[in-house]
Amino acid sequence: MSFAFAKDDNLLNVLCADFQQAIIDVLVPRRFAAATEYGVDTVTVSGGVSCKSELRKAIGHECVARPDSNSKVTSRGWHG
Repeated sequence: MSFAFAKDDNLLNVLCADFQQAIIDVLVPRRFAAATEYGVDTVTVSGGVSCKSELRKAIGHECVARPDSNSKVTSRGWHG
């Protein structure tokens, strides 16, 4: 589906931002759940995805919200 016909650039910006947020809302909790389930204590985000500031921010918030206080985000990833 193409939104190139949209006369309002804001529509495309909002659509893209909402799509990105929907992915983050699913990806971040699943990442931490999988790490916990499989006993993984370090999670990294790399490649083009790691450039997304909203994803890094969401991972940081998830670390703060986690019950174990050892969770942290560094430029190298999450360590629990």
